[in-house]
Amino acid sequence: MRCLLLVLAVIVVLFTTVLAGAEPSLVPDTPSTVPDYFCMWNVQGFACGYTNASDQADMMIEASLFGTGPNQNWLGLHPHSRMAMPTSL
Repeated sequence: MRCLLLVLAVIVVLFTTVLAGAEPSLVPDTPSTVPDYFCMWNVQGFACGYTNASDQADMMIEASLFGTGPNQNWLGLHPHSRMAMPTSL
């Protein structure tokens, strides 16, 4: 009787794995058309290089965020990817 229950349990396990199929994949079948997120760290690296964190920290100044020169006005980059700020809290 114990052997019969063991065989029946194995059959049930095999049957459920066959019905379930393969594990679902986290990798989509087709590439996404959604744009990447906006990352301020990436902007800092682009503006001054990715090798020296001290240089990146030095780039966090008012001119970089609001300026009009080359590699400036970071807050104006990608307006479509930023969330709207609430007018009142």
